[in-house]
Amino acid sequence: IRTKEQFIDYVSDKLEIENGELEDYCSNDDILNEQYGLNSDNFMALIVPETYEVNWTTHINELFELIEKSYNEVWTKAKKDKAKAIGYTVPEVVTIASIVQSESGIKTEQQKIAGVYINRLKQDMKLQADPTVVFANGNFDVQRVLSADKDIDSHYNTYRYKGLPPGPICLVNTSTIDAVLNFTKHNYTYFCAKADFSGYSNFTNDYKVHMKNATAYQAALNQKEIKR
Repeated sequence: IRTKEQFIDYVSDKLEIENGELEDYCSNDDILNEQYGLNSDNFMALIVPETYEVNWTTHINELFELIEKSYNEVWTKAKKDKAKAIGYTVPEVVTIASIVQSESGIKTEQQKIAGVYINRLKQDMKLQADPTVVFANGNFDVQRVLSADKDIDSHYNTYRYKGLPPGPICLVNTSTIDAVLNFTKHNYTYFCAKADFSGYSNFTNDYKVHMKNATAYQAALNQKEIKR
């Protein structure tokens, strides 16, 4: 589940809650702000991916009590304070984590990648994160982002717009949130997946070196005939 719409469809299929009722709740900025400090764009920051035990007849308020309980168990005062200490709100941390998680599932890499994105944000650079382009295009099966994909006019397209996208681009694991809150401090502003497909990346703050790394990775994709 990556989008609010997917969440609504999934829940309404499993429970006796009408799709429209969920849509109204998840899009009500007044309720979301008052109850959770969120809005309809970053609503997905509320959802902790885990198993929720509910009955078919569970009421919408009961469902969100369970969801809020899990959210509060993750977002303790200590974690909220840590987010504030590094200069971000809870939904902003979740949004960064969603991009980082989409880049890598390796904790040490996640911490380094989070450091890259935070460096870029601090330096007022565009994030230029491929996973946000995938999200903006809505085709989640692609293995390769093309130059044409980066032209889409969406605030989730971080090649076009500076700063963070409006909200998370996927449900985020607690471990990834921890990786962002404990990001590796370094001076890198670029990274690219290694051409050996090991899941690790090459990091640098030199654009020319980065382009060399990117060319090697593109060549490896071509060799494996991964065109999309």
